Amino acid sequence: VTVQLLPVREHVLRLYRRVVEPLMPDRAVWGYWTPRELFRHARRLLGEGAYGALGDFTILTEETYYSGRPPGDDVIDRAEALAAQSRG
Repeated sequence: VTVQLLPVREHVLRLYRRVVEPLMPDRAVWGYWTPRELFRHARRLLGEGAYGALGDFTILTEETYYSGRPPGDDVIDRAEALAAQSRG
């Protein structure tokens, strides 16, 4: 049995990356743009009405990854649901 441990923050950020990567102008911006900048770019591509799940996922990602408070395990379920909705 192999058990891979991953911090909740890292897991959420990886999920977010999988969702926004197809929308990025270049993969190199991942290391430089914040989730908010990535979302702003996605809205330009998808239109103003594209807030929905991707906007909520962006907020969750920022709160989870950049907050001084440690995230709870429930964040993973919410992030996975928002990731699925964002792809659709």
